[in-house]
Amino acid sequence: MSVQKKSSHPLFKSLKRVVRLFFRRRTLIGAENVRRDLPAVFVCNHLGSYAPIMMELFFPYPFRPWVTYHIVTKGKCADYLEAHFAQTELKLRRPFSRWAAVIIAPLCIHIVRATGAIPVYGGSLRITRTLEESLDAIKKGENLVIFPENEEKPFSPVIDDFDVGFIHLGKLSYQKTGNRLPFYPVFINKQKRSISIGCPIIYSPARSFHVERQRIKAYLQESISKMASGR
Repeated sequence: MSVQKKSSHPLFKSLKRVVRLFFRRRTLIGAENVRRDLPAVFVCNHLGSYAPIMMELFFPYPFRPWVTYHIVTKGKCADYLEAHFAQTELKLRRPFSRWAAVIIAPLCIHIVRATGAIPVYGGSLRITRTLEESLDAIKKGENLVIFPENEEKPFSPVIDDFDVGFIHLGKLSYQKTGNRLPFYPVFINKQKRSISIGCPIIYSPARSFHVERQRIKAYLQESISKMASGR
């Protein structure tokens, strides 16, 4: 199986080229760790909107990101942007935070959809739709990028604890394709303007899923924390 190139709308590609002009190119560390012949899941720290933007602009491998369904849903996007962007990152207060969110929301929905994003329906039975769409992407040879941090549960000075639903993709991929899915830790360093990719951990069907889920989670969290500390 070969990894598929990402297909984007020409206008979106042009927009990315323009936006890149406002950022210095990021240093890529650990490219030698990446296999190019199999689709993979890249698991990355979040940093609010910063890490997703840097991944979209400078990550050299094509991918489809997981995003909360709020961000691509009319009627929910503005509320989400106000709470998680306008107030937290732009430091705006009402009514300015609301005005900003309402103005940004339509463009945000359009841009995020253009990335090929897969909506994540966390805490809902609709999460099966997320897993099904993700598995279809993997079958087509597409990479995924996931930002699994739960901001309510700190793990280390640099990352929060991970929600582990995405690890089901390892089990599903093996069941449906016979391939053992690799999960790569990725650390975005805002200060050093770098993107670091660690060695992958490969899903193993030989262990119980509960044990394997904890093994993969622990490895990814510890690897990202070590990359952050320079170890």
